Amino acid sequence: MSQSGDWIKVQSGSTTGWVANWLVSVQAVQNTPAKPAAPPANSAPVPGIQVAVINADNINLRSGPGTQHNVAGQVSRGVRLPVISRSGDWVQVSRENGSPAWVAGWLVSFVDQPEPPQPPQDDKSWLPGPQPEPGSGQEPTREPDKEYIPEAKLVDVQISEQSDRTYINIVSDHDIEYNTFTLSNPFRYVVNLRDVYLDKTPEIIPAGTNLVQQVRTGFSKDPYISRLVLDLKQAARVKVSLSSDKKALTLEISKISYSDGLAGKNVFLDAGHGGYDNGASGKNGLREKDVNLDITLKVAEILRKQGANVFFSRSDDTFIDLYERTRMANDQSADVFVSIHSNANPNTAIGGTSTYYYAPPAIPALYEQRDDRRRLAEDVQRELVGALGRRDIGVLQANFAVLRTSIMPSILIETAFVSNAEEEALLGAEDFRQRAAEAIARGISAYFSGQ
Repeated sequence: MSQSGDWIKVQSGSTTGWVANWLVSVQAVQNTPAKPAAPPANSAPVPGIQVAVINADNINLRSGPGTQHNVAGQVSRGVRLPVISRSGDWVQVSRENGSPAWVAGWLVSFVDQPEPPQPPQDDKSWLPGPQPEPGSGQEPTREPDKEYIPEAKLVDVQISEQSDRTYINIVSDHDIEYNTFTLSNPFRYVVNLRDVYLDKTPEIIPAGTNLVQQVRTGFSKDPYISRLVLDLKQAARVKVSLSSDKKALTLEISKISYSDGLAGKNVFLDAGHGGYDNGASGKNGLREKDVNLDITLKVAEILRKQGANVFFSRSDDTFIDLYERTRMANDQSADVFVSIHSNANPNTAIGGTSTYYYAPPAIPALYEQRDDRRRLAEDVQRELVGALGRRDIGVLQANFAVLRTSIMPSILIETAFVSNAEEEALLGAEDFRQRAAEAIARGISAYFSGQ
């Protein structure tokens, strides 16, 4: 709207405010004719379909499944919208005017739309199939609504021991889609099977081997996930392999020593921002996305030399949606997820290093990892502060998307402030980035060595 020195006046809806120009990029906006409003449509949900109930205030609707798509409107808590389809974690819904839009699946709950009132008893035309002749005395019967049960079934869980190694063979009658992660205190290994029915699998399967006490089973709905939890007797290395026909998953469990450190561990590195998303920018033009990527690549090189398997959300200047980043990590069954960023603040005097994790009691799947997530954050923060010598902001909790949607222990690192002139210069220096990378790698190694 206007500019005063290094500050720009902006407008969002009916609200105006000021933002530092080194934190934004300014682009010309083409005026395009507004599309005519869609004619009113019957917004009554179709009987028998699911309805998405909005669980938070002022939620954005999107034109497509992801935050990279334009905002198509907003809805308030309690609004009920019929579900059209799904794509990953996103749900396509029908708006009140009948037009489609997308909403994040973790911001809604799902309910079945009640059946419409039944017609008069003497009118049987609403029933499917052949109808009895009037006055015949035959009463058609209806199948009761059945709870969803996946077509794929868990056929067997076989446990054996050979040469101090435990083998667990998980067999299904359909292709297996899975992810895994580890937990400590106590030691556990978790296997999630997507859309597989446990059928007659016991809730507890005794193992009685040197490394595995038992296997516990359970499931959750929406989406339907069956979970197998291996209760380990000590820290152990687990090698996972899927059979060529994708119907058998084999876990090979063997002893490890703390000195093994990173060998064989799967580490997922997430360089923040990228592509058209520069992240924050310093007053002298340093772009956060470039700093993040360079440090990430340096960390990967160090970890690989120590035997870790390293995966990336991006290894070049590419934009990746936030939820795609954690989907990739979840699909890779990474042991840890580490997101690397540089911080910014309108107050340019602020500087320092911080590390975030997220494990609220309200989300049991994350809360059960609380000790591991916090310990990973503490190990990395301690190494970064010692190596970089910046202000220790501390280990904090924050509801960042990548921390909320990663199923393994995860952290988000803010190495230093690109908005602070001194720290912008440091972040632009090769030596500082190398020290940051070495510190992050040491912190990850310390986490695994302490499991």
